[in-house]
Amino acid sequence: MRWLLFLSRVALICNICYLVMIVSRYLKVDNIPMAIQSTVLVLAFSGILLNLFVSIAWLINIARNKKIVPIILGIVNLLFLVLELVNSALGLY
Repeated sequence: MRWLLFLSRVALICNICYLVMIVSRYLKVDNIPMAIQSTVLVLAFSGILLNLFVSIAWLINIARNKKIVPIILGIVNLLFLVLELVNSALGLY
């Protein structure tokens, strides 16, 4: 079950990229290289699915009383999932 800890950390990185993508809508990003912009964009959108999978697996492990992932990491990923789902449902991406 160490894979869940690894995927939780990767999901956190993808969530940070999602946050950068949201903030970049309101900032001027013309001077940032296109390679970095596209990498952040791909990580952000693939992070939604990864975060959904990781959050469900974390909730299942919490229900089974297994604490593989630190609580704060699980809660942060879960909060990012809510943000991503609300943001996607409203069409704000």
